[in-house]
Amino acid sequence: MRRPYGWLTGFIVILNVGAWVRSEWQFSVAVCSAGLFWSFIPVIRHFASPDRHLPFFPFISLLYGIYYFAFGLLPFEPYYTMATVSQEGLLWGEIYALIGVISMQAGYYLFIKSYPGSRKITLDLAKDASLSLVLIGLAGVIGWLLTFIKLVPLSFQMVITLTSELLVFAFSGLFYLQLKNIIKFVYLLTNWFVFFPIIVFTTLATSLLYPMLRIILLAFLIYVFIKNTIPWRNLAMTLVVLLPIFFLKTAFRQLETASNKEKFSGIGQMAQRVQIYQEAGQVLIENLDSQTLLVGYNTMASRFDLTHMFGFVVDFTPSQVPHLYGKTYHSLLWKPIPRVLYPSKPKENWGNELGHRFGWLGEDDDDTSVNMPQMIELYLNFGIIGVTFGMFFVGTIYAVLIRFLYSGFHPIQGLIALFLLSSLFNIESNFSLVFGGLPYTILFLGFIIKQVFNNKIESIPESLEPRPSAIEAGTSLTSQELASPT
Repeated sequence: MRRPYGWLTGFIVILNVGAWVRSEWQFSVAVCSAGLFWSFIPVIRHFASPDRHLPFFPFISLLYGIYYFAFGLLPFEPYYTMATVSQEGLLWGEIYALIGVISMQAGYYLFIKSYPGSRKITLDLAKDASLSLVLIGLAGVIGWLLTFIKLVPLSFQMVITLTSELLVFAFSGLFYLQLKNIIKFVYLLTNWFVFFPIIVFTTLATSLLYPMLRIILLAFLIYVFIKNTIPWRNLAMTLVVLLPIFFLKTAFRQLETASNKEKFSGIGQMAQRVQIYQEAGQVLIENLDSQTLLVGYNTMASRFDLTHMFGFVVDFTPSQVPHLYGKTYHSLLWKPIPRVLYPSKPKENWGNELGHRFGWLGEDDDDTSVNMPQMIELYLNFGIIGVTFGMFFVGTIYAVLIRFLYSGFHPIQGLIALFLLSSLFNIESNFSLVFGGLPYTILFLGFIIKQVFNNKIESIPESLEPRPSAIEAGTSLTSQELASPT
């Protein structure tokens, strides 16, 4: 495992040298380098472990590194609303983010060390489960259609949302069977030429990118779990594919804003957006040049850049924008109550309020939402104290969930766990939005698994004993291990 470690070190050194050459090297660059490097350590620990286990926490830690540190090293222009961030605010935001990542890792590993016992995770979906997965996927497609048609009362919207999630679960299960070479060709075609395009289409139709990123990350986790290696080539190809999508979305939003067409809802809205995407594609092709590529690169970088956003928030909080002191977490009190039992349950709109608090949205804009990332949410509420102790708590929650998802010893618990945990990759949304619906998802998916898959799984001997891996035993990270990760 020295090679990926060396790649990362070399990559960071090259970026720092490039910053020196451009006369842009500052102490904040060193902090970002340290943050990105530290965020990569759990990945090293994962591959250094002798036993295979869920790769969730290593890669969510790395995701924090990418969001909060990587774009402090890259030469790109931040999104125009963040361009006025001061160097002091940027530096302190990066320092606070580094403290948050360290606290999150501490919370996770301390809990794992305190409760080391767990069963060996399994992902033993049988070949004859393909048809069941396809049927589940079709149920998910119906859920997506009902979401767009919007004929279902708001009180039952959660059921529709959970049903639509089955499409992602079916895709991940069929992808697993593909990697194990135990899938029939017809089901392989169904997965890649029916389910995957529908996921992409519905994602583009909603103008949201996270659902697409989530399924990419989920497929990535399944691949790493089975192959125990990082698919560098596939990741590079994915980035090549994503870049035009970001170009397209930029042109799409410009055309949609400028469009004077009659606004539709439901299926009509989907069809209208497809037409606008076609027009955006034509505009993109006609104007494709080096400047367009640069704008697309900056747009893609800005989409994942929380470095400048955190710095901007630090600049104005609490000097001009007061702390919220826990207001964003109030919804957790009523979040578990189904709307059918609480019809007047308030709807969260912190994304829109956040945009107005910092002047990122126009005064009359009540529709646009700006994501409130969980770490920045902690700072908005309680400052650096919130980041330190809040991220420790978040890391502990990750560990508790993994312990819980390990405990069932179901033959396909690995697939179930990866699917559920993949929803937590949405670190750029507020806490209650990401974690609030997780209990319902667990119960709903557990019911589906029990009804559909009990006769579609490989049998596991009852005598199989728990085998905690090195990482599950919670071995502490010493300086000696850092020096020699293998």
